[in-house]
Amino acid sequence: MDYARLMLEPGDGTVTKASLLARNVLDPLVPRHPWSFFPLDYPLMLCAEHSALTGNLFFQDNLLHFLLHRG
Repeated sequence: MDYARLMLEPGDGTVTKASLLARNVLDPLVPRHPWSFFPLDYPLMLCAEHSALTGNLFFQDNLLHFLLHRG
Protein backbone atom coordinates (compact mmCIF):
# COMPACT_ATOMS: atom_id res chain seq x y z
CA MET A 1 0.00 0.00 0.00
CA ASP A 2 1.42 3.37 -1.04
CA TYR A 3 0.51 5.40 2.07
CA ALA A 4 2.41 8.49 0.88
CA ARG A 5 0.19 8.65 -2.23
CA LEU A 6 -2.97 8.14 -0.14
CA MET A 7 -1.99 11.01 2.16
CA LEU A 8 -2.02 13.38 -0.82
CA GLU A 9 -5.23 12.06 -2.40
CA PRO A 10 -8.36 14.26 -2.32
CA GLY A 11 -10.57 13.60 0.70
CA ASP A 12 -11.35 14.86 4.18
CA GLY A 13 -8.20 13.58 5.88
CA THR A 14 -9.85 10.34 6.98
CA VAL A 15 -11.71 9.05 3.91
CA THR A 16 -10.40 9.53 0.38
CA LYS A 17 -12.67 10.74 -2.41
CA ALA A 18 -12.08 7.46 -4.26
CA SER A 19 -13.25 5.54 -1.19
CA LEU A 20 -16.38 7.70 -0.88
CA LEU A 21 -17.20 6.95 -4.52
CA ALA A 22 -16.48 3.21 -4.03
CA ARG A 23 -13.59 3.30 -6.48
CA ASN A 24 -10.05 1.98 -6.29
CA VAL A 25 -8.80 5.03 -8.23
CA LEU A 26 -10.31 8.37 -9.21
CA ASP A 27 -9.69 7.83 -12.93
CA PRO A 28 -13.22 7.37 -14.40
CA LEU A 29 -11.75 5.37 -17.30
CA VAL A 30 -10.62 2.61 -14.94
CA PRO A 31 -13.60 0.27 -14.42
CA ARG A 32 -14.66 -0.70 -10.92
CA HIS A 33 -13.93 -4.19 -9.74
CA PRO A 34 -17.19 -6.19 -10.08
CA TRP A 35 -17.22 -7.04 -6.35
CA SER A 36 -16.77 -3.45 -5.19
CA PHE A 37 -19.70 -1.96 -7.08
CA PHE A 38 -22.75 -0.55 -5.38
CA PRO A 39 -25.16 2.00 -6.85
CA LEU A 40 -24.20 5.54 -5.88
CA ASP A 41 -26.82 8.10 -6.89
CA TYR A 42 -26.05 11.00 -4.59
CA PRO A 43 -22.41 11.69 -3.70
CA LEU A 44 -21.96 14.78 -1.56
CA MET A 45 -18.68 16.67 -1.25
CA LEU A 46 -18.21 19.10 1.64
CA CYS A 47 -15.33 21.19 2.94
CA ALA A 48 -15.24 19.98 6.55
CA GLU A 49 -13.18 17.85 8.89
CA HIS A 50 -14.37 14.23 8.95
CA SER A 51 -15.34 14.41 12.63
CA ALA A 52 -17.34 17.61 12.01
CA LEU A 53 -19.48 16.35 9.13
CA THR A 54 -22.58 15.54 11.18
CA GLY A 55 -22.59 19.06 12.64
CA ASN A 56 -22.29 20.71 9.20
CA LEU A 57 -25.56 22.48 8.29
CA PHE A 58 -25.10 21.79 4.56
CA PHE A 59 -24.68 18.07 5.34
CA GLN A 60 -27.75 18.08 7.62
CA ASP A 61 -29.86 19.83 4.97
CA ASN A 62 -28.81 17.33 2.28
CA LEU A 63 -29.39 14.37 4.60
CA LEU A 64 -32.88 15.61 5.50
CA HIS A 65 -33.68 16.18 1.82
CA PHE A 66 -32.46 12.65 0.98
CA LEU A 67 -34.48 11.03 3.79
CA LEU A 68 -37.69 12.94 2.98
CA HIS A 69 -37.53 12.24 -0.76
CA ARG A 70 -36.52 8.58 -0.81
CA GLY A 71 -38.75 6.58 -3.05
